[in-house]
Amino acid sequence: MKEVTFTPGQQRAIDIGKRQLDACVVAGPGSGKTTVLVEHFGRLVVEARVDPLRILAITFTEKAAGNMRKKLAERFQSDLGMRAKMERAWVSTVHGFCTRLLKENAVFAGVDPEFTVADANESKRLQVESMSAAMDVLIEEHPAGMKALIRGLSSADFDRAVLDAYDAMRGAGVRVEQLSGFAAPAGTTVSEVGETLSALRNEPLTNWSYSQKEELRGALDGAARIVAADGPRAALEAIGAFSCSLTKCKRGNTAYNLLKRMKEQIEESRYSLITELYATERRMLLEILARFDRLYRERKRQAGLLDFADLEEYAVRLLEEHTDARARVRGQFDHILMDEFQDTNGQQARLMQLVRTPDRFYAVGDINQSIFGFRHAEPEGFERYQQDIAARGRRLVELNDNFRSRAEVLSAVETIVARANGIVERPLVGRRVFEKPREVCVEIVNASQMEVEARWVARRIAELVVEGFEFRNVAVLVRNTEVIAAFTQAFEEAGIPYVVNMGKGFYETAEVKDLTQLLRTVANPRDEV
Repeated sequence: MKEVTFTPGQQRAIDIGKRQLDACVVAGPGSGKTTVLVEHFGRLVVEARVDPLRILAITFTEKAAGNMRKKLAERFQSDLGMRAKMERAWVSTVHGFCTRLLKENAVFAGVDPEFTVADANESKRLQVESMSAAMDVLIEEHPAGMKALIRGLSSADFDRAVLDAYDAMRGAGVRVEQLSGFAAPAGTTVSEVGETLSALRNEPLTNWSYSQKEELRGALDGAARIVAADGPRAALEAIGAFSCSLTKCKRGNTAYNLLKRMKEQIEESRYSLITELYATERRMLLEILARFDRLYRERKRQAGLLDFADLEEYAVRLLEEHTDARARVRGQFDHILMDEFQDTNGQQARLMQLVRTPDRFYAVGDINQSIFGFRHAEPEGFERYQQDIAARGRRLVELNDNFRSRAEVLSAVETIVARANGIVERPLVGRRVFEKPREVCVEIVNASQMEVEARWVARRIAELVVEGFEFRNVAVLVRNTEVIAAFTQAFEEAGIPYVVNMGKGFYETAEVKDLTQLLRTVANPRDEV
């Protein structure tokens, strides 16, 4: 097997001399984090004589878990006994770990020992059916309340919006029965605006010009209408009509400061007014979630299914409520390694806290590479862990060397994302050696129309092929699927062979979606959507 040379940063990351300390490895893009993780695992086994069955390695995808198992098996291919242990080692995704944990503790966890895991399409189908049934019952029982809620949300995809809220709730580790205990979003009250308004009216306008006083007078009148409004809807309408330009007022005095504060209070009071206006609809929304949750859980129970959120929920509940089970699981592992920690949600982070013992956690991640916000990942959790490691003086290693891209590309990326929201500034250091330099590595085109941009890309691909590249060396990443048609048309016109990979499953293909909509229309001709 080819010997790998490690950088100084990687050497610090794989050093097992400090294996009895919690570790946080901040691994930038292309820094070899998988190699580091596998090497750390291997050294724990070889140098520290840790039984591989006493190491829990969590990865984010099944593909990553399979890749890690493969690399570990290759490392110990000459030792058949150790390789057999590696094949039984706890190397899996969070959901794979939860499944194995629940199967082994089914009675304590309160689940069917023979449960199967519902895939995304199956769970989505059950969700849609359960939501439809819940909505039918509630519309019959509370027609006025349901119509008001649907009007308030102003969405043709009402069901989807509620299901998204349900998924976010479960990802955060919150159960439906806990929702009523959450306080409604609070903001500045209208009465606080009134207090500031009264104080402002008593302030002398010394050295204010006529136009400045007129601007203030308009703001006072607008604020007075908000305070005197009859109910939250009227107050919100008055806020919408409120106007005040601070740049047109006299600065550096108490009146100005009060006006600025009042303007901020008026904007903040929207939250409390919206909460008050939609209090009934909020209660109805909670009732929908409760009805849906009961139906959805019952349908899964009857089918012997658990979805991905169930796996996390029941695993966390098992470890929280059964101290003996938690002690047994904690005693089962000497070390816990976790990849892509920045893409865990609140429930998954809680699970890791329950499983690990102090100073046995080795987490790898990078907040800048968090890509699963749409799945309710909480990258802030990784940031808090990183800060905790630094505060406690544990192992904190940064890997900034990039072995994937040219330095010019990395420089362009740094320039584009600099000071962007959610980005932690860190250098991207190009370490890969390329056989041939390229005169131009990054090109920018500013096209007024999508068709123009697509034709430019097609022409540039043709030029690259003339320069010596092959068509298979080129990948085109697009911002969304809607623009793919423009590119495929441009490629066809230019005679460029292409393969479209939209990353969609069978049920998301255009043909199946069309057929599904047709069947929905046949089943319910009154379904205008």
